[in-house]
Amino acid sequence: MNDQDPWQAAETHTWEQDMKRGDWETQRTAHMPDPPWPEPTNPILAALLHDARNNIADGMPVDLAMLQLATHCWFEGGIDSYDRGQHDARNQTQP
Repeated sequence: MNDQDPWQAAETHTWEQDMKRGDWETQRTAHMPDPPWPEPTNPILAALLHDARNNIADGMPVDLAMLQLATHCWFEGGIDSYDRGQHDARNQTQP
């Protein structure tokens, strides 16, 4: 990564996603813990937080532990959304 403001790159990324998405509503407007975020009581989330704390205590650089935690939580949030019945909303037909 470079020293550019990461929110500038994030804004460009989300704009590109929105353009590809078309009429499908963005999940970024959802309220936590609504999909795609897991419930705070999700046992997988608790396990991932436990692992992140242990990794830091064992000497893993904090940035790496945060990256690992974020990517795994993102994945688990998608699974949690799917399990709650959201499935792949992009492929749902309009009534």
